Amino acid sequence: MRIGNSFPIGRLTRVGLSFLSFVCVSAATAQGPAPETAPPLFPGGGLISYNSIITTRAQAPGVFGGIPLTALPSFSHEADFIFTWGFHRNFDLAVLVPVVTNHFDTVNVPAAGGTGLGDGMVLVKYRFYRRDSERGTTQASVTFGPKIPTGRADLTDTNGRRLPAGLQPGSGSTDLFLAANWTYTGLFNLKRLVADENFHSLIRSQGTQATHLGNDIESRFGMDWDVGHSTGTAFMPVRRHVSFGITQQFRMHR
Repeated sequence: MRIGNSFPIGRLTRVGLSFLSFVCVSAATAQGPAPETAPPLFPGGGLISYNSIITTRAQAPGVFGGIPLTALPSFSHEADFIFTWGFHRNFDLAVLVPVVTNHFDTVNVPAAGGTGLGDGMVLVKYRFYRRDSERGTTQASVTFGPKIPTGRADLTDTNGRRLPAGLQPGSGSTDLFLAANWTYTGLFNLKRLVADENFHSLIRSQGTQATHLGNDIESRFGMDWDVGHSTGTAFMPVRRHVSFGITQQFRMHR
């Protein structure tokens, strides 16, 4: 069974709030804050961060006979705990551990959901291009690594029946994460004005309940728009997507 890809449609609000604090555990000075996503950390640098992501979806109309096999959470909260190490001038190693809360609430069906550990990821970022100029710095990097099936996949409804794969915190599948980042500083010859592009994809394999959740593809350049979506009656478009985070940066070694 395959659950196809979905894209956001309708009202979608994205809020990004970053609370940044930096500390040095040696006499050396750590790298300062930067809005860019392409550059890696400074060599020997470390970063601990927490990211909270809240997503709400429109209710699926006309649901009868239980929760559909293709159901997605009407409310989801993902708490990501991330450790990043700049082990080389052009390389980062990141470990991500998520805690996921999913709820499915719609007409004609009792509410269901729960909280559990999500699938972890181990990612390597490689910066393959950097060019400095009086205007600023242009950089490009790629990120890749596996998503490991560490997440919980046994949530049940009020009758004790296992919830569909799309409502479980974990997928039960080993997947591949790929991303490309590009940063252009000094836009319009303003030193602090940054153009930043992020493109990432999650290539999924078959997971829990013999279900293939479909691949995810997302591109971000400061705005969201609908480029395609399902026309099925069970389609649940994204209504709100809110993200904020806290980071602590430090030096691990010289």
